[in-house]
Amino acid sequence: MKWPSLSFWFSATVAVAQAASNNGELYVFEKDASIPSRQHHTISHDAARLILASRLGVDRYHDAGVVEDETLFAINDLGGSKKLFEDGQSTSRVTVLLSTSDREHFKDGDRSYTYKSEVQSLPSFDESEELFKAFAKQKQPAKEVRGSEQYPDMGVIHDDGTSIVHIISKSGNPDAMISWWRYKGYDVVLLISPSQTSSTSKYGHYTIPSSSHAKRQMREEPLEEDPVETESPNETITPYKSNDTSPVRGILPFCYSTKEKCESTTRNCTGHGSCTVAYTQKDNAGDAEGVPCYSCSCTPSVRQNNDGTKKTTVWSGPACQKKDVVAPFWLIAGLTVLMVFLVSWGVGTIWSMGEEELPSVIGSGVSGVPRKG
Repeated sequence: MKWPSLSFWFSATVAVAQAASNNGELYVFEKDASIPSRQHHTISHDAARLILASRLGVDRYHDAGVVEDETLFAINDLGGSKKLFEDGQSTSRVTVLLSTSDREHFKDGDRSYTYKSEVQSLPSFDESEELFKAFAKQKQPAKEVRGSEQYPDMGVIHDDGTSIVHIISKSGNPDAMISWWRYKGYDVVLLISPSQTSSTSKYGHYTIPSSSHAKRQMREEPLEEDPVETESPNETITPYKSNDTSPVRGILPFCYSTKEKCESTTRNCTGHGSCTVAYTQKDNAGDAEGVPCYSCSCTPSVRQNNDGTKKTTVWSGPACQKKDVVAPFWLIAGLTVLMVFLVSWGVGTIWSMGEEELPSVIGSGVSGVPRKG
């Protein structure tokens, strides 16, 4: 009886060790030295993907899916802060690095990071390498993914002066690369992947823009000769379509600086509303009019059934993409509470009637005749 028990514990120990070996690490080095170092809880590999995409400003290409509260907190905390009227591009200089766990990343115990988090069930290094190549493609769709001309031997696959995508080569020194980009004034985000390729995890859904489509648009732009006719092509180059029913991906902002950005990002509020001025924020320049904040104003959809009745659907969300179920929820909750109250009241009434004593008339009628002496 002892050997099966020992075999069970040995298998469990091996399984736990293998699961721990598939975990990765995510480090963030902010150039602002005043931010204290702290450690996050364990995050999923999709949360790490969304954090890197948010840092690079390409989160519009990544599907967040169902996001838990803890994951959303980690994305908001580690994904970099954005200003209110930001057009989606990262304003700070950032470098994302990919390395493996079998290398020395911090010499002499120097871990002057701002944030640290363990990434659970991180996919293999090959999968992470494909993800980083997708980042480079999403930053510049019209260009092929290739090494940087300025840093040809460092493993840099994208460099636009603001965002760096860097896959550290086998001969590279991760500790030197981290120090180099921090010296250049970049925020550094380091993803350490497990060295072994036994992990079967996969990253979530993301899209890669077509380079041929972007190149075709660049060639067609000089054909517009007459500036008067620039208003008519706007109907064909708008990024949204009325029949586009695909879900809006990414975490959408609430405010947009122009109406065109609001319509293009939200796909004209997914056909369930329109972009209007929510409020006007005063800027520091002393402008009397201020900066407008455009957001989606949702309109209920009314559908007429075959029997002549009408059904109204209320929409909500930053792009009017979600059905508002507040009214049905309170209706069902109210009816449920009412039914529980009526049943409880009926049972209580019947119980109280059973507890009452019988009247004296009924009691004398059922009593026996007294016997005579």
